[in-house]
Amino acid sequence: MPLHRRNGLISVFPLLLSKHHPSHLLPALQTLKQTYRSLTFVGDSTAETAAAAAICTVVRFGSRELAAYAKEHIHFAANNFLEALPLNQTLQQLRSGSCGLVVVSVGLHFNHENRVLYKQRLRASLPLLDTFSRVQSCAALWRSTVIPHFPNVNDQSTHKRTRFSGSYQCTDSAASAQLNGTACWREGDVAAEMGRAKLRHLLVARLWRASAPLFDTHIGDRVKEDGFAKSDCLHDCPGPYLYEPLWWAVNRVVTATDEA
Repeated sequence: MPLHRRNGLISVFPLLLSKHHPSHLLPALQTLKQTYRSLTFVGDSTAETAAAAAICTVVRFGSRELAAYAKEHIHFAANNFLEALPLNQTLQQLRSGSCGLVVVSVGLHFNHENRVLYKQRLRASLPLLDTFSRVQSCAALWRSTVIPHFPNVNDQSTHKRTRFSGSYQCTDSAASAQLNGTACWREGDVAAEMGRAKLRHLLVARLWRASAPLFDTHIGDRVKEDGFAKSDCLHDCPGPYLYEPLWWAVNRVVTATDEA
């Protein structure tokens, strides 16, 4: 199910500030906890940020028992897909234990110059994740790439930080250009490969469009380094608009896996 309508998320925000947090992540982890299963984020630095956001969400709004479980059973495995790191090895390790849910997010280290390599990595990895999801107590979720908000719109700005001098701000104009241009090919390549291989067990959380308006949620800017400003318009602070759709998808997968 596409997760890209921000107007459907706005009504959630007041609830997130209330005492009773509605996060879909909490019941998902409670279900995982009952069978001692883990939640593993695999991918680039945005996947690592998502793993940290998951732990912070539970620590802030969950019980102490659930928070302790989250700190022990939410993991991050670095794999940006540029190198042929063995994703299958990670999945085998999970299958040898009590399995669990794997959330994969990669793509921002690829540009048009190595798009062919990206397609090759997708063709090798997506079937592995789909097969993994067919195993009892195992599941996989593909989290699409998020939109960077660097003011200079080009492929370089979508996969690394940029240094420059003077005043600098992340901007929503970059997102508009990417949504209306060709930069959304990463999400399109995933959809095309899943259709070609007829993969039916791997859910995709489409956060590309959901992240488009969030230019003011990034970690920081104008950090002085060697006389230049280094700004991060890629990694986001944990917030409802970006992460609640992901937690909803996580809960949906965990619930379906538990009922199977």
